[in-house]
Amino acid sequence: MRFIISETLLEEDSVQQLTNCAKLKGVVLAVGLPDLHPGKGYPIGSSIITQGLIYPHLVGEDIGCGMSLVRTGIAATKQKAEKWYKQLLGIEGRAGTELEEFAAKAPFEWPKGRAVPPVEGLKDAVAARFGTVGRGNHFVEIQELFQVANEELFKQLNMDQNQIYMLIHSGSRNYGEKVYEAYTSKHGTKPADISSPEAAEYLAEHNKALAYARRSRAVIAYRILSQIENIDTSWITEGSSCVIDTCHNYIEQLQAKNQFVHRKGAAPGNAGMIIIPGSRGAYSYIVKPVEENIAISGYSLAHGAGRAMKRSKALAKGKTIYPNSNPVSYTHLRAHETVLDLVCRLLLEKKKKKKKKN
Repeated sequence: MRFIISETLLEEDSVQQLTNCAKLKGVVLAVGLPDLHPGKGYPIGSSIITQGLIYPHLVGEDIGCGMSLVRTGIAATKQKAEKWYKQLLGIEGRAGTELEEFAAKAPFEWPKGRAVPPVEGLKDAVAARFGTVGRGNHFVEIQELFQVANEELFKQLNMDQNQIYMLIHSGSRNYGEKVYEAYTSKHGTKPADISSPEAAEYLAEHNKALAYARRSRAVIAYRILSQIENIDTSWITEGSSCVIDTCHNYIEQLQAKNQFVHRKGAAPGNAGMIIIPGSRGAYSYIVKPVEENIAISGYSLAHGAGRAMKRSKALAKGKTIYPNSNPVSYTHLRAHETVLDLVCRLLLEKKKKKKKKN
């Protein structure tokens, strides 16, 4: 067992959960990453490597949850945060039949160069949630580049410092939930031998959930940008608009090994550059993993800022401190929030600072 985290941030519950994971049959390494925190029985912010076995419950329900960084084609000088906020009100509902059919469109790449298989036969609630952000800490943010530390890597991503970007955090919604429940209803928390029919069946559906999540993030980007007037969004679903797309809830087989990385709230450290989002209203970072060190951290990196306590505990504590408060409608940067959790961070902060100077 290994912790890639400051001791001052370690929480007893998350340590115990990771310890329990390390004792599971077939586990060869359990790593707690910088954003490690307690989950529903199993820690979030962890990378668990097994030999010859897979444990679906170490990934959980939201298979394929991840981040997409998307080009908007909007110049940073053309920011209209207040106007956009009003235009996006009411976008929280279903994507609609036409966009839901995009789940089965083939071929599709996201980002350009990475083929995403079609997901066919979506019905009822699974279809209804395709192209929607979801609850919890899922979000969409409009972001502005603040600083470039490495010009060479920046050029490799074909990014423009004068353009604003969209960051989407969303997963497979109830598609992944059904995949997880289908396995656990039969096998509980028992592992599956990788050569077994159970493992093959689960991994096939697991991979469909990954595709669902990636395609769903593309549709979310399209929906939001198409709500903003005078913006051509015809290119969004071609994949060229996606800069980075990574999942942080999934199982990956290590090449040339019969070992499997179970990531739950852990970004891949072996998939090129990734984006690590900050807390709401804070900065996000695009980073390139150091290849020779990725094995130390279980081939994974932190997937976000983490949290100091469970959501339920934070909610209870907040109600105690602010018993008569209304729901928060602004961050400390005065960024609007909608049900989609759209945060125009940095954009409004920049305007606010200009006003102070005047």
